[in-house]
Amino acid sequence: MDSLLVSLVVGISSSLFATALFILVSEFFRRKVLPWYGDKIYRGVRIDGDWEVCEFKGVNLKDLKDSAGFIKLSLKQSGDVIEGIYSHKGGDEETDQYVLQGRIRDMYFLATAVPKSNRHVDAITLLLYITNSKSQLIMTGGVTHKSSPGKVDCTLGVEFQWKRT
Repeated sequence: MDSLLVSLVVGISSSLFATALFILVSEFFRRKVLPWYGDKIYRGVRIDGDWEVCEFKGVNLKDLKDSAGFIKLSLKQSGDVIEGIYSHKGGDEETDQYVLQGRIRDMYFLATAVPKSNRHVDAITLLLYITNSKSQLIMTGGVTHKSSPGKVDCTLGVEFQWKRT
């Protein structure tokens, strides 16, 4: 009877150990190996880096002195998946930061951003078309955001320019 109990305990514990090992290996493969491989075989445009808005609602912000850092994107890319930080400030306000997640498909960058702070209620979506002008990457399109409680505003004519670092 003792040998039967020992073999039963050994069998159950070894199957639990094998299951845990299989789950750990599969999670490592799903979280590390597949994104790495997807990034290596990706053949589309690379937009990782820092971006700054240069045109907003038809106003060229390159000429304005206080426009530095008005709206910024700091992006990291793995294949067609984009993650990063969206930040903006207006006037003498402090900078609001958002966690951004998105994808690239057919030269369109679609992203959503939610505030980093859980004490801030807001949401932002971006739909930008990626082009190359004068050896410089440019993203143009629209931004949808909360304007006042219960209201949504869409701003078209937003242009981001890649910043060399």
